[in-house]
Amino acid sequence: MPVAILGADKLAGVHPDLVRVVRTTAERTSSPFIVIEGTRTIERQRQLVAKGASTTMRSRHIPAPAWPPKGYAHAVDFAPVANGVASWNWDLYYPLAEAVKATAAVLNVPIEWGGDWRTFKDGPHWQLPWASYPGTSVPENEPEPVQTIPDENADGKPTLRKGAFGPAVKTLQLMLNALGATPRLTVDGGFGPATKTAVVAFQRREGLAPDGIVGPKTWAAF
Repeated sequence: MPVAILGADKLAGVHPDLVRVVRTTAERTSSPFIVIEGTRTIERQRQLVAKGASTTMRSRHIPAPAWPPKGYAHAVDFAPVANGVASWNWDLYYPLAEAVKATAAVLNVPIEWGGDWRTFKDGPHWQLPWASYPGTSVPENEPEPVQTIPDENADGKPTLRKGAFGPAVKTLQLMLNALGATPRLTVDGGFGPATKTAVVAFQRREGLAPDGIVGPKTWAAF
């Protein structure tokens, strides 16, 4: 039975091809999901970069110029729903990802999943490829961040932040639990709000900047 798309209003301004993939996936699956974010302003992207939640101003969430192609954003974030709320359990993302990819293939729409990225895996993130759908409204003279967050430190450990998921997040959750995280974290491999809260508490105890991002300095403190 088709499922209702929670947060469907956030699809406004997203490229029609990507919207078709999202809506058709809902028609083809019985697993509910919620749209977290579609279009994003340049100012919001600057704020995310300043907080360390993103490392670039060239986000697919930022709408393209009016022409081409009609000012659409080319990315959308959505998550599986468990117990009525967005879930960060990465085990739930894989079946949803299979459904999205199968739908995109049927619709002949090329698509990229953040969960397939090599290091910072972004489970909720889906985007249309730059090669097939060029465009961004970021001014050409917009500088890249002065300090970007590396994908990996010298030991090959990925930088982790809210929205990441996978085996590295499970390792992080186990380490936080071993150090007395309160409340105890569910080791599900999803970097959700509870994991971020535990990271911030750990960083404060260690005298680190409490930004909730697990980069080289935070890894080294364990």
